[in-house]
Formats: sequence, structure tokens, C-alpha cells
Amino acid sequence: MVKTLDPRYVMPSRKHFSEVELPRLYGECRHKIEEELRSVLYYATTTDMRTSRTTQPYMSLTTHFIEDWILSIVV
Repeated sequence: MVKTLDPRYVMPSRKHFSEVELPRLYGECRHKIEEELRSVLYYATTTDMRTSRTTQPYMSLTTHFIEDWILSIVV
């Protein structure tokens, strides 16, 4: 369908996403979280680990803190 609409368009490859887009998104997300947590004095963290059906391990880290009497959560 894409070739019919514009034959000159080149679809991004899996390599492009794994080497360019994912690192860029990771950097943006990390920078946002660092900025949000920079001013926090006290916080609590929780972690969870699990394994998928295909035995792929996953770990999550959640940070909770109170800012201006509002509970904030960074996942």
C-alpha cells in the first residue's frame, strides 16, 4: 500500500528503530525523570520482578514522593 501511495518512500527498518529511535526515546525519558526527581528530598521506591511466558525477565521500579501535599508517582 505504501509503495502505491509513494514509491520513493523507504520504510524505516528494525535496525533504525533499535539503533536510533529507541536510544533517543530512552534519553528523553531519562532526562524527564531526572528533572522531575532532582528537587525531591525524600522518596520511597518499590520494585517488581517477573518473567514472561517466553522466559524474558522484566523489572520495574516505581518512585513515590509528596510534593506540595500531592502524591506523585514516577514509573
